[in-house]
Amino acid sequence: MRLERVHNWKGMALRRKRKKPIKKLDFWGDMPQELKMEIFRHLTPQEIVRCASVSKMWNEMCYDGQLWSKIDTTDYYRKIPSDVLIKLITSGGPFVRDLNLRGCVQLRDKWNSKGGHISELCQNIVNFSLEGCKIDKASMHSFLSHNLRLEHINLSGLRNVTKNSTMKIIAQSCPLLETLNVSWCHDITSKGLRKIIQSCEQLKDLRASEINAFQDEDLALEIFEGNKLERLIMGRTNLNDKCLKILMHGVNPEIDLLTNHPIVTPRRFRHLDLHRCPDVTDKGLKSLAFNVPDLEGLQVSKCPELTDESIIEIIRTTPVLSHLQMEDLEKLTNNTLVELAKSPCAQHLEHLNVSYCESLGDPGMLQIMKSCPKLRSVEMDNTRVSDLTLAEACLRVRRRGHGEELPKIGLRLVVFDCANVTWAGIQEVLLKNSQAPRIRKPMAADAQKSAAEVVTVTQTLDAGSSSMTSTYISMSAPTPSPPTSSPPTPPAMYVKEIIQLKCFYGWQMMVDQHTKRVLRGNLSAANRLHRKWGEHMMRTTEAGAAGVRRWQRWARDAERIYLADDDDDDGGAVGGVTIVGPRARCALM
Repeated sequence: MRLERVHNWKGMALRRKRKKPIKKLDFWGDMPQELKMEIFRHLTPQEIVRCASVSKMWNEMCYDGQLWSKIDTTDYYRKIPSDVLIKLITSGGPFVRDLNLRGCVQLRDKWNSKGGHISELCQNIVNFSLEGCKIDKASMHSFLSHNLRLEHINLSGLRNVTKNSTMKIIAQSCPLLETLNVSWCHDITSKGLRKIIQSCEQLKDLRASEINAFQDEDLALEIFEGNKLERLIMGRTNLNDKCLKILMHGVNPEIDLLTNHPIVTPRRFRHLDLHRCPDVTDKGLKSLAFNVPDLEGLQVSKCPELTDESIIEIIRTTPVLSHLQMEDLEKLTNNTLVELAKSPCAQHLEHLNVSYCESLGDPGMLQIMKSCPKLRSVEMDNTRVSDLTLAEACLRVRRRGHGEELPKIGLRLVVFDCANVTWAGIQEVLLKNSQAPRIRKPMAADAQKSAAEVVTVTQTLDAGSSSMTSTYISMSAPTPSPPTSSPPTPPAMYVKEIIQLKCFYGWQMMVDQHTKRVLRGNLSAANRLHRKWGEHMMRTTEAGAAGVRRWQRWARDAERIYLADDDDDDGGAVGGVTIVGPRARCALM
């Protein structure tokens, strides 16, 4: 028994001494396939294609159809070879929902051999874009006929979009269509567009620029009776006043005897583009008034016959208008801008384009700057605006607040070729961009307390029948407070939004460099650049009378100082001090 116990004890000791084998962990191999696909989804298409060359297993994962439900070649259409692009599309197959082949001209020779096979594999596409893609007519029709779930189609600029066949296929095969872009497809006629309007009941967005089909009254009446479109792009077409009235009022509408306006159902248009329609005049454009209450964007640039009369009437009846483009309207005056500032849409206006309206100036633009708090972009080149408009814009943007975060671009102003805008006005904008907001220091509570103490004493007379209250003011020295440590340094403060300028080309480089410094929070470097540029401009002005040699010497000195400033730029953020030289300050005054 004793020997058996000793033997068992030795066996147990030997088993304890034996090391257990360490199990090898294959992190990537043991990971579930779903997690691998989720990791690959965080990579860009270029990175996924590069990972395909790691191993055969990675190659199979990289070309898994789950990763290619969205193929958008916008960022890499010039770099990707045709064979790799074909492999991506075919590997995605039924998983592909969004297919954007914009600009992929390298597939021109592949459509004849691979087009039918691709269209058979990809039959669940929802968003389809072939803009600028050289594709043959048969392959394009095969794609359109095999995908019954198409909602967004972009065929802009394709020469193979024929008069009736392509539109007929879309009308028959795409009942869920919501957006159709056939701009610059010159062969399309009004007959093809009528088929789309009649068959696609969910169509909301029709973009048909540069198509001579909108002079057809039947097409205008079809759009009016449907009343489904929310965006209609008709720029550069042969649209006239009669068709525009039919588009808004129909044929022979009932007239209200009190207001003399047609009694029709309001249109659902949110965006209308009528730019470069020379046949549209005030008579036709007035049909929009009181009939498009939901209009948010209106483009009537380069319609030479338009005046204040029609535009003012539209502005007064579109309360949510946010984007208005009126470029190159020679007959437009400041009355339009004044009425725009008074209208209800002033609180929603974000973008305004009045470039090349040479009659517009400060009387109208000052009212716009004061009354439109949400402005984000104003294009007013080749107008009569001056430095007063820039100063008012600076004031309004600075009132949008300040904080500890780095500033962002809140308003973009285009003022090049404006004769009344001087370098002093540009310098005023740059000064306000780089000027840190003033912060009120908290007042100490002890300093606010008065040293006087008010003591109230109640005295009772001997008779006990009445009492008298007396008030005494005793002056005493303030109690000394214990010594405290130095207050903490306040954080740097910046304005929330600044103005981005596009001005005279001779000043633009300096303006861009100043804006870059402000956006990264380096206000000290921005102020130095502002001061030195002001001194340089003053010397340049004086050089006109002093002579060319002196001007050349000062120009070399300014260039040397500018380069030295770039070398000394430390990238730090200063939130308090603004350095402005006396010459620059005099120039602004």
